[in-house]
Amino acid sequence: DLVKTGGINQYVVQDVASPKQLPSQLNKFKSTLRSHGPICILEHFDTGYSVLQHFNALELGVKEDTLELLVQVVNGLAV
Repeated sequence: DLVKTGGINQYVVQDVASPKQLPSQLNKFKSTLRSHGPICILEHFDTGYSVLQHFNALELGVKEDTLELLVQVVNGLAV
């Protein structure tokens, strides 16, 4: 579990956002992606993880926004 474990050179989720927080977190992610490029996934990994944790409770629009952002990140890193 990424929230509970971590060691040297391992990533740990620091904050699992609530479903109510996720739309604003995704807006921050989107803004950072525009300004800093796909490497921003390191800063916003917790947001994506939070979407997965609360997937069944989220509105379709939040899920679609997350998918769009992750596709942009992967496309940017694949270049």
